[in-house]
Amino acid sequence: MAFRIRTKLILIIAITLISFLLTFSFVLNYVYENNLNGMILENIKRAEDEFRDHIREDSTMLSSTLEVFLNDKLFQDVYLTGNREKLYNYGQPLFNKLRDKYEITHFYFHHPDGRNFVRLHNREVYGDEINRITFKNARSSGQFASGIELGQTAFALRVVAPYYEDGKLIGYVELGEEIEHFLDRLKGKSKNEFAII
Repeated sequence: MAFRIRTKLILIIAITLISFLLTFSFVLNYVYENNLNGMILENIKRAEDEFRDHIREDSTMLSSTLEVFLNDKLFQDVYLTGNREKLYNYGQPLFNKLRDKYEITHFYFHHPDGRNFVRLHNREVYGDEINRITFKNARSSGQFASGIELGQTAFALRVVAPYYEDGKLIGYVELGEEIEHFLDRLKGKSKNEFAII
């Protein structure tokens, strides 16, 4: 009889200990998952905020560069000659400097009808109709328009502005930068990995 009581007592203690360990394990796992989820969400939020900051900063840089460019009378005179080759050659030193110094990868001149006149970043492609949202927004508003769009090869942040001579619309000028380098900025010291999808 003493053996049965001791066996029952050991069994009760074992069940109590196992229940305590299972409960402790469950609580510990729950707290760990909540902390992990909190850290993950915090990292995502921080990356989202930093990505928006990069877009805002680079949009400002592209807009400022475009603002200065639009007031360059010599460029305007070359554009108004209607000579693609002359404009392409004249624009190469500026485009190369903007690409090397500010990572500007796209530089376009478009006719008022929406057809591309010159791509300073790609001599062979011209004459196509531009249907991107940023262009349509600049065209309909008569103001600067910017946004991220998927081009032929990559996502690019673009700024498009109407091009005027003495108040008359003569075309549109567009600057853009591929945004893959944003990922390196986001990674920074965090060592997190990012992808643009």
